[in-house]
Amino acid sequence: MSTDLKRTLNDLTNESKRLKNDSAIDLNFDIGEIKHQQSHSSSESLFEDDSMFDDDVFEDEPLSSSKLNQSQGRKRLNGTSSYRTKENKPKRKSQIGKKDNRLIDQTLNQLREEQARIDAHSLSILPKRIIDKTPSYIEIIASQMYATVTESNMHLHYEQRTIRTCQRLVICICILVTTISFIYFLFQNQRVNSLWTPVHVWYTPEQRIKRPTYVNRDHGFCGPCPTHKLSSDAWQLIDLVQRLAPRNPFLINIGAASNCGGRFDPTYPMLTKINSTFGALLIDPNPNPSLFSAYPNRTNIRITHDYIWTETVVENIFKKYNISKQFTVLKIDIDSYECSVLESILQAGYRPQLIHTEFNPVFPPPVIFKPIYNPLVKNDWQPALWASNSPFYGCSLTALSQLLLSFDYILVEVDFWDVIYIERELVRSLGIQIPVNDQAAYDYGFLGHSCLPYCRQNVKLYNNQIENGIRSAINQSNFTKHMKTILDHYAPISLKTKSKHPYEITV
Repeated sequence: MSTDLKRTLNDLTNESKRLKNDSAIDLNFDIGEIKHQQSHSSSESLFEDDSMFDDDVFEDEPLSSSKLNQSQGRKRLNGTSSYRTKENKPKRKSQIGKKDNRLIDQTLNQLREEQARIDAHSLSILPKRIIDKTPSYIEIIASQMYATVTESNMHLHYEQRTIRTCQRLVICICILVTTISFIYFLFQNQRVNSLWTPVHVWYTPEQRIKRPTYVNRDHGFCGPCPTHKLSSDAWQLIDLVQRLAPRNPFLINIGAASNCGGRFDPTYPMLTKINSTFGALLIDPNPNPSLFSAYPNRTNIRITHDYIWTETVVENIFKKYNISKQFTVLKIDIDSYECSVLESILQAGYRPQLIHTEFNPVFPPPVIFKPIYNPLVKNDWQPALWASNSPFYGCSLTALSQLLLSFDYILVEVDFWDVIYIERELVRSLGIQIPVNDQAAYDYGFLGHSCLPYCRQNVKLYNNQIENGIRSAINQSNFTKHMKTILDHYAPISLKTKSKHPYEITV
């Protein structure tokens, strides 16, 4: 009898363990489905039925292997159909995590109820001490479920934190770009205003601000002009330089020699009336020392006897003597290729604040005239361009202004055949009044000059045939062709090629 009781107790214990294992298998199946639904984040509810298991699995009758298998089969079938998902719109990540937690809690409650039902049924047929020794699979499953959800929520929080960081970075970049663009716009707007809006423009001689008069004896070389007619109220270089107040003043004078030893040169007052810190490089191919005798003899004034040609001026002068890219005054007086030499200097990056040069007044605005430089025959012209009987000695005022305007220089003054240009940005800062255009400056500074009536015999200043030709062809479409028929009579001839000097003339 004792042996039969022990055998029966062992059978019941084995049946109880098998029942626990089967329940754990089914629960693991359900947990897998829950994880699958959680990964897609599209389920509204995992369960619709009141329980995950059939109530008829455990009955009061003794358990048998066949009933256990049938119950196990029904549960597996019901495991695939005991819950169904509902299609819904995607939720936010934070809402998905909260929904998953509620579903897990609901599922665990159902699992605990099922565990209690199993334990109650087992207690009716097994002693309590055997049931207490049986592991609680519900708690193991619950811990796995919570660990999975916690890991998922941590991943979601990491993604959200990364997204927020990226958003902040994009916002900072946008703010930085906007700020830089705004500052650049203000700078460009201010620069355009300062460059293109002069302080004061005069249109007529009456609007021109009257300046103190002085005697410009350099213009006395034009002809029999009385001394009292040499007075001028034009800007002088020294007046403009004193307004600039440069820290390291320096000038380059190309064509510095003169019969008066340089006393009447436009740069002479700057080297004598301003402090001795004003340095200079004086250039002229004529080695006669009497032509430079008036210039001060000091260490920061250097005299050199070099020829000036378009293709060599930068290398032989500016680089050879280590001239700074930025300096105060550039004066050019070579009576030939002023435009070509200026273009070479400016294209090399040198930027004087003031440019003083001469122009050919025989060709009034808006006529563009300039002799074309040819390095192969530069010393081979008869007569030479600087000869007194040739109207080819330099470029017209309009040609000169057009060239210098491309380098941001603006016309300030015309004083007979002399002309001064200044960097455009300095016009505003110095408060200088400027003429409205080349024509106004030409009419006042050249045609209105008091010496012109005495110098009409000078072909470098006046040519009646050229003047009449310009007047008759200025409004015609064949202006260039018409003027060439006149100018070819004055063009120098090459001794080598017997060809005429090339030139450009247009309007």
